[in-house]
Amino acid sequence: MRIANVSFGCSFCSGVVFVAGFLCASAGFASDKKTEAHLLQHGSQKIVEPLVPQISYQGDANSLSFLMLGDYGEGNADQKSVAALLEKVCQLANPSAIFGLGDNIYPKGVRSADDSQWKAKFEDIYSAACTKSKPWIAVLGNHDYVGNPGGEVDYARKNKQWVMPARTYVVHYGPLLDIFAADSNVESKCAAPDCGFGELQKQATVSSAAWKIVLAHHPLFSVGEHKEPPNGLAEKLIPLYCAAKMDFFFVGHDHNLQHNQGKFLNSSCEINEFVVGGGGAQLYPVEPAPGITRFAQKEFGFALVKFEKTTATFSYYSVKNGMQPVYTVVVKKP
Repeated sequence: MRIANVSFGCSFCSGVVFVAGFLCASAGFASDKKTEAHLLQHGSQKIVEPLVPQISYQGDANSLSFLMLGDYGEGNADQKSVAALLEKVCQLANPSAIFGLGDNIYPKGVRSADDSQWKAKFEDIYSAACTKSKPWIAVLGNHDYVGNPGGEVDYARKNKQWVMPARTYVVHYGPLLDIFAADSNVESKCAAPDCGFGELQKQATVSSAAWKIVLAHHPLFSVGEHKEPPNGLAEKLIPLYCAAKMDFFFVGHDHNLQHNQGKFLNSSCEINEFVVGGGGAQLYPVEPAPGITRFAQKEFGFALVKFEKTTATFSYYSVKNGMQPVYTVVVKKP
């Protein structure tokens, strides 16, 4: 894989191919007896088996777009400002889904699927027509573990927009894209003996999708406040990324926007990591690392990525810069 073009402040949205959003009518996720059993048995309970459910979505075989953001569940004015811009870009790009990169509800997660914070910090914030109509493919952050993380899994059964059939799972978008949603809260035991990384890696290594990506909350490398990953995460995540020949690693946790690329923590392969933590929580400063950091800004915002058969185009949007992306990079398959 190589970076073909990098541009600052250039427009990306023109010419975006519109693609289908929801999966299989209104089910929220594919009907799968194994997945349903997992949900029923493990919604609010500690998971003892590293079962990794698989979800299949319909989508364009040639082009798919996604919005993403992390660290957003504050219910404050900054989250609302990000949400307003997110809606504008959503209407223009018509993404298949939105990736929620953890710290979904601040400051202490939720008590249950019926917690009133869901309405105040998620449903009411992302209530505009486009963002409300898209699946929200979410992972857990460290603040989500302060409360009841199983309540977020349960919420997927109550609100079909919220996609989290388990704390670790896989989403298939036909031959073009496979998404590996990981629970990076390894220091919080992440509800399974190996946090599901073993099973996730098995599924990833046999994937034949044109693009393979990992969603998680914690970065492996950051030039912001959280410079080091949680203890034990690198030992689980780097083998998954390298053995399965992943293309991108999308995370939050650091409250800013970053693009870092390199061999982090003695990894055997180059990792292409995007930190998208500008969803509304208090921002952290950045100190770019020479030779690794391709972009870093202390800004509220989110990202849009468009996958095609041989290219992926990634753009950062900030509240300050509006509809004009602050950074765009095009990655080509070798």
